[in-house]
Amino acid sequence: MPGFFSQKLYDNLCERETPAPTLGDISDLELQKKLRKVCQFFTVYISIPNLSIAEAQHVEEAREAINEAAESLSLLGSYRYITTLDGRDQLVQAATTFYVEGRTMEALEQFADGLHTLGLLREIKTHPVLFTEVLMKSNKHLTATDMMELFVPSLSMVGSKRWRDEKRTEGYWRDYLVDVEGAFNIILEDILVFASGADKIPVLGFNPKPALEFLFDPIRRFPEANTCLVQIRLPVLPTYRAFAEKMCDGIIQSPTFGKESPSRYQSPALDQAALHPD
Repeated sequence: MPGFFSQKLYDNLCERETPAPTLGDISDLELQKKLRKVCQFFTVYISIPNLSIAEAQHVEEAREAINEAAESLSLLGSYRYITTLDGRDQLVQAATTFYVEGRTMEALEQFADGLHTLGLLREIKTHPVLFTEVLMKSNKHLTATDMMELFVPSLSMVGSKRWRDEKRTEGYWRDYLVDVEGAFNIILEDILVFASGADKIPVLGFNPKPALEFLFDPIRRFPEANTCLVQIRLPVLPTYRAFAEKMCDGIIQSPTFGKESPSRYQSPALDQAALHPD
């Protein structure tokens, strides 16, 4: 349920006043096109000397457009004979309102009853701002900082050679995230999909906590992932350039979330200017 409510759905659940629906709210593009055609034929230009004649001509064309949409308008309970500009406005608004709100009212009431059963609806109405982040669809993009904070490295004993190699690779990982956020041939969401199958961080987070592990096997030079545990295994390589190339190769050419054999990868051209010096 979290993260997919539209603004209008959320406002209706909270019983907040909402603006009248517009043609842009109609998901049926064919119906939207027909209603826009009705509006188009009703446009009156005040520069025309004989306004009454111009209006009469547009009314006639609008009636033809309404007749073309008669079946759809009848189903919406909005088919009527119009004679004025106000009549056009009322017809279009009535059809739009019924399509967006009227026909979904019963389903919305059933949904609200379900939320009320567990007391959730009461909490949503009491704390609408607090629940916005949980329930509303968000277009926020991932940042390098989000990814750095999300994945926790699993490190060897402090001071050991493996620990030093892991810390160097962790630094490469952080630089790589910054480069991807800036200008690279993949985006941060691609990395998250590679690791988890999801392109957004869940509102309640991942369970268990996403982790970074390290690959010391010289044969395994590409990143690997465990999407069930949300783990990324980073190849331990001597330079940042080599690390970034293998990361891009593995992520771009892994259609099954990091489970493809590295032997199938073919290196795409990288924007070398985007890479840090070795």
